[in-house]
Amino acid sequence: DTQIQLDDAVRANDDLKENIAIVERRNNLLQAELEELRAVVEQTERSRKLVEQELIETSERVQLLHSQ
Repeated sequence: DTQIQLDDAVRANDDLKENIAIVERRNNLLQAELEELRAVVEQTERSRKLVEQELIETSERVQLLHSQ
């Protein structure tokens, strides 16, 4: 009876270790994906600022042409 309990405890411990390994792998993948998404957001923000500046400059040129 004690041996059965010990075997069950060892099996449960092994299952927990396996679950921990799975969760750690998933966590690592999610961390990597998060870093990639942050980089995409930063690049998108830089692009948005550039386009915004181009729009301002173009609008200023149009106003200048209309005022001539």
